Amino acid sequence: MQQHERQRRRRRIARDLDDVARLEAASATRGGVKAAQSFLGARGQSKMEIALEHVAVGCNAISSALSCNRALPASPLPYSGDRDVYCAAFAAKNAVALVTRTPRQQLHAKELLLHRRAVGDATRITSVWLHAPSSGSARVLAGDSEGNVWLWIRPDSTATWELTELSTLLVASSDTTAATAGVSAVSAVETHRRWLYVAAFSDGRMVVMEQERQLPVALRCVVSLGVKHIMEDLACVALRNQESEGKEEEEENVLVASGGVDCKVHLFEIAAGSREMRSLLALEGHRGWIRAVDFQRRASGDDGNEILLASASQDQRTLLLDFF
Repeated sequence: MQQHERQRRRRRIARDLDDVARLEAASATRGGVKAAQSFLGARGQSKMEIALEHVAVGCNAISSALSCNRALPASPLPYSGDRDVYCAAFAAKNAVALVTRTPRQQLHAKELLLHRRAVGDATRITSVWLHAPSSGSARVLAGDSEGNVWLWIRPDSTATWELTELSTLLVASSDTTAATAGVSAVSAVETHRRWLYVAAFSDGRMVVMEQERQLPVALRCVVSLGVKHIMEDLACVALRNQESEGKEEEEENVLVASGGVDCKVHLFEIAAGSREMRSLLALEGHRGWIRAVDFQRRASGDDGNEILLASASQDQRTLLLDFF
C-alpha cells in the first residue's frame, strides 16, 4: 500500500514539473521574463499561478572563464540614455553569457552565445575574451576543453552575432595535434591593418591566427613549447608608432605575454606584418602556477608605449613589470 502511494506521489510531482516546464517555455516564446498565468493540471483542476521572475546562469569554475570588456576605459563609463554596455563575458558550461548594464539597471546577463556544436557532457568552455566598444563591431573569442575555438562577431549594435569556428583551421592544416588538446587560454589584439587571435592549448602549444580587414581568419603559426610550459593565461598589446605628419600610419608590432605551469612569464613578439611569433624572454619571480597576466598602457608615456605588465600566481603574489 505504501509503495502504491509513493508511486502516485511521484506521478503527481512529474505532472506538476511538466506543467512548470510548459509555462517556462511559453514565457520564453513570448520574450517576457515576468509573464504569469494560471494553468490547469493534468486532471483539469485549477492549480496555482506561477510567474517567471528571474533566470540565472553560473560561471564555469575556471580562472580564464571570465573576461572584462577590453574595449572599455578603466574609468567609469559616461552613460547616456538607456544604452546597454557590455561589461563582461563569462563561460557558462558550453555557452558564453554577456553581462550588460544601463544607468537604470544593475549588472545582468542579457545574452547567451551558443555554438550549437554537439560536445560531450563533461565539455566546458575554458577561456573567454571580450572586445565590445560602445559603437562599432564587437568580438567574443572562446575555447573549450575539447580544443574547439570560436569567434563571434557583431558588426554593429543592430546586427546579429556571426559565428566562425576557428578550430577548423587547425584540422585543415598538417598540424592536427593542437586541435585535440583542450584550450587553456585565448586572447586577441587589433592593429592598424588586422586582428590577431592567439590560443594556448593544454599540450603546450600556442596558435596565432590572423584576420585582415574584410577577409576570413587564417592560421599563421603554431609554436610548440611542450607540456612543461602549458599557458594558463594570455595577454596581447599593440605597440603604437610615433605619428609623423603627412606619413601613412604604419602597422604596429604586437607583444604577447603568457604565464602558466612553469611559473614564468613568457614574452613573445609578432612583428609588424609578420606571420611568425618569436620568443623574447622568460621572466622568473613566481613560485606557483601563473593564473593571470595583463597589460596596461600608462597615460604618462610620451609615445603611448610605456606599458605595465602584471602577473598573478598561486603563490599569492602579483608582480608588476614596467616596459619602455
